[in-house]
Amino acid sequence: MNQSDDLSELRRRARLDRHATSYPLIVIGAAGFHYASFRTFGWLPIVYGMPLAFVVVWALQWRHERERGVGSGHDGMLMLAFAVLLGTSFILSETWWSITSVVANLSEVWALLPSALGLATLGWRQRNGMLIGASVSVAVALTAGEMAKDSYLVFPGGDASTSYLVLLPQLAFAAVTGAGLLQLRREEAPE
Repeated sequence: MNQSDDLSELRRRARLDRHATSYPLIVIGAAGFHYASFRTFGWLPIVYGMPLAFVVVWALQWRHERERGVGSGHDGMLMLAFAVLLGTSFILSETWWSITSVVANLSEVWALLPSALGLATLGWRQRNGMLIGASVSVAVALTAGEMAKDSYLVFPGGDASTSYLVLLPQLAFAAVTGAGLLQLRREEAPE
């Protein structure tokens, strides 16, 4: 192989490695949107659902690495899922709520914060600014929603409204998912 072939192969492998960006954005964004949208979490509570989303990202990246021979490595991803489980469990625990009831009246939407931190950790480990930016946008939306939780967006006609506490995290997670889908499209595009 000559130097030109080596360079082409390196470019091809680097292009394939970019799946490390789209998978977390799509999976964490969609799961976060789901949990930001519903007050009752259905058959899979948030304390298990968001860590499971990180396990799904691990499985997708593991499969991709096995098929294509590239990837960021999956060794720390399961530990990251475990950290999200512990963080979410702590925020939803009675201990946290008894502490925060003294400090401030925080909402249960904060249970999504460990997922944003998990996405930031993944981005930091992969040196991926897109993942870090997505985590920052989610954290900002959670904070802004909490600050405006007593405010509502009233839809035309005045018959329906939604709280900014729900709307802002929904929009952030939807934007993260959309960015992931666009990134996947770029990753799958032929050279």
